[in-house]
Amino acid sequence: MAVRPDTPTQTQTHHHTYPANPITKINWEHDGVKPDIVAPAVGAQQTPYVAILRTLSTKSNDPDGREFLQKAFSFAEKDESEMPVHKLRQ
Repeated sequence: MAVRPDTPTQTQTHHHTYPANPITKINWEHDGVKPDIVAPAVGAQQTPYVAILRTLSTKSNDPDGREFLQKAFSFAEKDESEMPVHKLRQ
């Protein structure tokens, strides 16, 4: 809380709020958010990409789509695929 005098006879109080988990009542500052999939920094993009392809290929109801996803998964799992490049729309 900071106090700033506007005039010699007035003070104004500023309240600072931080994001807090409503259940645990703690904020994420200095703790961060724990990832669902733990991966080293080197594999931080490849690991979830493989996990997503694995999930999608097992849950796909479309035979052609499933085959495509299974091939993409097998290449990604061997680290033989190029990562998708996402560009922001202008």
